Amino acid sequence: MGVEDLIGASAKAEAGGLFDPLKLSEGKDDETLAWYRSAELKHGRVAMLATLGVVTTSIPENAVIIPGFPVKNLDAFAALGEVYEKNPSALLQIVLVISALEVLGASIESKTRPGDFGWDPANIRPSDPEQLDILQTKELKNGRLAMLGISGMALAYYQTGHVEYLF
Repeated sequence: MGVEDLIGASAKAEAGGLFDPLKLSEGKDDETLAWYRSAELKHGRVAMLATLGVVTTSIPENAVIIPGFPVKNLDAFAALGEVYEKNPSALLQIVLVISALEVLGASIESKTRPGDFGWDPANIRPSDPEQLDILQTKELKNGRLAMLGISGMALAYYQTGHVEYLF
């Protein structure tokens, strides 16, 4: 299986064929391509959550303050800095939890298709493989957009010290 055959590969949409300007997929075996796709899905999911978090906390009347949480700042980027200032070891705890989740995910994912952990508590997963491919393509495209979106928000915050939204 080549990279053109992976779910979410948009070779038909690109005028010049598959979009891979850095040639990261050239000469890679199926296992490496599956790992790349898994990483893309994972980063897309995190970016979608991060984007949602930044957008929702930018509207003060919609923000949720967690009782007992030491950070009261509604600016998501400033809140992370505030956590670091109050307790630098908290960032180490965050990194350790993320690392543990990575190890757990790597042990599960080797048995299934990339990004599929077999977790469906609401029983909404379609049984048709073609429908699964369509849903994963949608997830990949939304994740790619979210990665660009959160990158833009982070850059705007870095440049200006705040992120203004058009809400």
